[in-house]
Amino acid sequence: THTTPPRARSARTPGPLATSSRSMSCASPSLVAPHPRASVALRLERRGTSRLASSSSSPSGSVARLGVVASAGGRPRDRVVDRDALVAIQSAFERPAVPLKDGATVTLRPMRESDVRALTAVMVDAFRGTPDERPRARVAKYLLDQLDPDPEEICLVAVFDDAPDEPVAIASLSFSESARGGPPARGAPQAEAPAPPDAPYLCNMAVANEHRGRGVAKALLSACDLLAREMGHQDVWLHVRSSDVIAVGLYPVGIWLLNLALLLAARTAIQSGRPTKLSSTLDFLHREYKPQFFYFELVDLARKLLDRTGGRLDAEPATQLLRGVLHLQDGNPLLAAETLAPLVDAQPHNRIARTLLGRAYHDNGDYASAASTLAPIVAQRDADPYVLTLAARAQEALGDRALASDMLARAAWPVRPAADIFATARDASLASGAAPADPATARDNIPYIRALLNMGRGGEALERARLLGRANPGAPAAWLILGDVLAAQGQAREAVRAYEVAANIRFDRDAALRLAGAWSRLGHGARAAQVTQLFLTQHPADREALRLAAGFAIDAQDWRAAARLLQAVRAQVGDNDALLMAQLARVSLENGDRAAARAYARHGYRLMPGNPVTADMLGWVLLRTDAPGPAAVDLLEKAVALAPSVPALQMHLGQAYAAAGRKGEARLALHRAASARDFNGRQEALDALRAL
Repeated sequence: THTTPPRARSARTPGPLATSSRSMSCASPSLVAPHPRASVALRLERRGTSRLASSSSSPSGSVARLGVVASAGGRPRDRVVDRDALVAIQSAFERPAVPLKDGATVTLRPMRESDVRALTAVMVDAFRGTPDERPRARVAKYLLDQLDPDPEEICLVAVFDDAPDEPVAIASLSFSESARGGPPARGAPQAEAPAPPDAPYLCNMAVANEHRGRGVAKALLSACDLLAREMGHQDVWLHVRSSDVIAVGLYPVGIWLLNLALLLAARTAIQSGRPTKLSSTLDFLHREYKPQFFYFELVDLARKLLDRTGGRLDAEPATQLLRGVLHLQDGNPLLAAETLAPLVDAQPHNRIARTLLGRAYHDNGDYASAASTLAPIVAQRDADPYVLTLAARAQEALGDRALASDMLARAAWPVRPAADIFATARDASLASGAAPADPATARDNIPYIRALLNMGRGGEALERARLLGRANPGAPAAWLILGDVLAAQGQAREAVRAYEVAANIRFDRDAALRLAGAWSRLGHGARAAQVTQLFLTQHPADREALRLAAGFAIDAQDWRAAARLLQAVRAQVGDNDALLMAQLARVSLENGDRAAARAYARHGYRLMPGNPVTADMLGWVLLRTDAPGPAAVDLLEKAVALAPSVPALQMHLGQAYAAAGRKGEARLALHRAASARDFNGRQEALDALRAL
């Protein structure tokens, strides 16, 4: 293979660029090499071990750095050795229209000469006030040197698509030790986690002040991973200051928290065997871990975190919940029940704790306690399928098969009803007792107000909620309970106003999802979607908000946005959610990806063949992607037989009958769909009837 001799680097760059918290949450530029005596290095080894090495700070006070090796996502190509081919790969590299948290898009590409002035300002600003501050002229010279085509080093930049000539971020990626200034001088102290000589090394990452926190650095890091993979590499090395609390956390607890967070985020990909960029970074888990070993690692980390508290946090609800989960994971439901029962007594409306306690009682063979614990959730119209199934198993064990059958039928029902006020066994005694003496205390009044609502005393509940709100105008909980009472009383617009006040005080999950639901019930889907999207910009991994936003996108027929949101949910929950598979099948079909639509629909049906949603979706996908045949009609007939009152299923069956030439049966099914006045697809059903 033809190669060109490497050029000397001493005149181009003073070495690798260290990282600092000034430019982004975990990395930013410096024009000096990391001090080897001040390194703190964490490396995820190939065989599943974690090695932590540290040394004392240097006499000069240099800041310690955390060195991390990450495995580039996906399968790398064969290593490219032809220098001209490497330059061609780098020159042609571009990632266009990468979405950010706030909906804006950026393009990641190699640096151009016209970018140097703006990027000099970005880097100088990032250095300012740090030990690594350098004159503007030196920074500009460094950037100009990087413009020469060189397969051993490249600078990638980020530009917003609406301002393609104004770069806002930069990162340098070197591919050899010579590009980083050569090996350390003889006698110099060695770094404890040096990058291998031929490994890609990421440094010099900086983002303009006004664009930080939007996800630009994350997009740039992903682009560096992709370029390294295209050039045939698998690992990317970088260093982060250990003094950067955002990047490292509270050392040494931060190391455990970091590992725990990474494992939690990658759990679905590890278990399903479907790699993501994050799980590929934790490559040793895919290579050496079986899925069941993941839980041991996670449980061990959680237990170590609890041990470090020394029992000082045992009275905290979060600690009680975590200990209950650990006991369940250890196969000790009796201890789990003893741990979770006080939490449920103190927080009777905590669905997660109540569900786990019901599971603990069930696994311990105390089916009566499991049934009574889950009863308040089962009584809700919007009870989730998991709780209904768990409660049904408890009723089966108690011998009440009729009640169990009813719960299982509810679990399989294709439409989730609207939520209502959560009821508990204590409501009757609370409502019949004396009202709390102080109308301003939330701890006493909120359970009392909910009890009044559940006992049908809405007027008294509203009066008490208004008293609580007037006494606590700055407390979001007071406005949320007022909104709940107003919603239950049918005063939807007033409920929206109360939820908006709560959201303006603290825009958390409770306020955001309530407000979005209230707008949706008023028929303002766009406002509901706007609230949900705003919440997702702050909490992009919230599963329920992602599913809610996907539903709004489907209603608006924004199929690409719906697909993106549903794939984010899938990354968290995996491929064992049948209803998620059905939704993915639908959006894939609308996006024109027929193969994916068939795969999702078939998988969802395999998971839950007795569910009308999965039967309908597989039948509908077959009807839309294959020649009309008996399989599609059979599946759609099965869906209607399972849920005859759902107009969407009737409409799909009518269209299948029409495609098969069975016009009489088609008219009957379409007429049933069109007769539902509140059916969103009513006009489509009427149009299909006219076509017949």
